[in-house]
Amino acid sequence: MVLETVSTKNLAIMFALLAAGVGVFMAIAVFPATNLIRETVTAEGVVISSSNGECVVETPDGIPKNVENCDLPAGSNITVRFQKGMYEAEIVPQT
Repeated sequence: MVLETVSTKNLAIMFALLAAGVGVFMAIAVFPATNLIRETVTAEGVVISSSNGECVVETPDGIPKNVENCDLPAGSNITVRFQKGMYEAEIVPQT
């Protein structure tokens, strides 16, 4: 039988390679590369709530954005920059 001639060292190497392959497959399946490279969007939005230096801004994509370092009152118009499909944004400085 073939397995009788396989050493423990060879089995360990095969197991490690199999585990690495499964790890790579899971990383690709669970965390696709598209999550690492997202389009950056700049859009106008409206502050829908503000407290403790953070605002929630309604944007055209329909996903409310959390904005840190924001003390604008609700109802304020604001320009924000965010990655498409994400919930975090930053204020775009007015020039």
